[in-house]
Amino acid sequence: MLYKKVLNLNVTEGPSKMDLINGLAYAYDEANPHYVRLRTELPRTDSRGVQLTPQEQQEQQKLFDIVAMRSEAKKCHLRVRITAIKHEDSSGESFIISGYVLAGSYPSYTEYPLEGYYSVRNRKGRLELTVTLAE
Repeated sequence: MLYKKVLNLNVTEGPSKMDLINGLAYAYDEANPHYVRLRTELPRTDSRGVQLTPQEQQEQQKLFDIVAMRSEAKKCHLRVRITAIKHEDSSGESFIISGYVLAGSYPSYTEYPLEGYYSVRNRKGRLELTVTLAE
């Protein structure tokens, strides 16, 4: 049986506005696919700022280990294929992004869907990845 879990991540370093737009423009270019790199880490709080319980932290760590493809990872760079960008506000610096995290290497990589907030002003944000697991 398959089931889905949500992994929350903080983006601590990411692409410029131009790299983000290029990532979207060339997301489906099979000859030259363009990925953006996001440096991420596990958060200690949920999206509302509430401290995660030890059980929730352990569950998030297990999911992060799957996506990062190594055990006990605290931070990692993720390759992301951007498929949608929406303005979050009128500043032109804050965006809601959607896409896929690519884990592994071609041709046997796994794609995990993501959505989240990203600011090109400070190059930080917050992501939600959907990880599908089998029992």
